[in-house]
Amino acid sequence: MLYLHGNADTLRNADTFAERFIRCGYDVILFDYRGYGKSTGSITNEADLHRDAQAVYDYVRQSYHEDQIIIYGHSLGSGFAVPLAATNSPRMLILESPYVSMEDLTAKRMPYIPLFLLKYPLRSDQWIGKVRCPIYFFHGSNDGLIPYNSSERLQAYSNAPTQLIRIDGGGHANLVSFAAYRTALDRILLATR
Repeated sequence: MLYLHGNADTLRNADTFAERFIRCGYDVILFDYRGYGKSTGSITNEADLHRDAQAVYDYVRQSYHEDQIIIYGHSLGSGFAVPLAATNSPRMLILESPYVSMEDLTAKRMPYIPLFLLKYPLRSDQWIGKVRCPIYFFHGSNDGLIPYNSSERLQAYSNAPTQLIRIDGGGHANLVSFAAYRTALDRILLATR
């Protein structure tokens, strides 16, 4: 499981989201983006972020075949996960609370977006049609940061097999507390072991 975390997450709180995958028998690979958490460096352009994600994917491929790799992008991380899945051949792509593009999201909700990201469009809508593996979307119906219809819109751009799992009452960062999320995630992960 290659996990690309959200804006509020870093390796410092990795245990809070890695546990759900470990209990299903998966190894979990996590990293901080440049300038985030434990990572040093600075971002000069969007391509840097995508190259970093690809470098981690290439590292994972040294130990695992691509048909064993699942890419999971949460919130901010979905903008890196979609292009990564589009340019590689993982087993599947799981997106939790994804956005269509940073431009689209900025037009709707500015307060939580890190200022350095405003200059990077992160156009998942332009990449998702190139993803060939199955795609699973998880989105809370009450997400106050990234609207639920963002997942619906991304799903419409996809050419791969998709499933959108709506978590009724779910917000942006609390899906793990819902039994519907845990049950669906376990079903997906355990069926592909």
